[in-house]
Amino acid sequence: THNMASVEEICDEIALINKSKKILSGNLTEIKQRFKQHIFQIELLKNEELLIDIPSTFEVLNSEQAKECTQYQVKIPATQSSNDLLQFFMQHGTILSFKEILPSMNDIFIQQVENYNRMNSHE
Repeated sequence: THNMASVEEICDEIALINKSKKILSGNLTEIKQRFKQHIFQIELLKNEELLIDIPSTFEVLNSEQAKECTQYQVKIPATQSSNDLLQFFMQHGTILSFKEILPSMNDIFIQQVENYNRMNSHE
């Protein structure tokens, strides 16, 4: 199928094919873990602090203020764990939600096709 959203819903094992060549195959969950980018979404109960001084080791990709909460999207270095990020935010407010943002299969497919085409452009 070309509908990667349906692949994520119904498949456990996949094979990605480009120009009749298999470019990636395996367990869907393992593939998504392999291509993760260490991006997390944290939602804090809004408090009286105007700004949180987030360490430079954490790259804030996005932050949004809502009526009751503040939502951050943060990338951490591969050398740090999600626990390091959680511990930092726990010191600055009440955490409402915390989750890792994994790439979609569509994003992974596009990346792999581009890499495959770049590596085989001399043919």
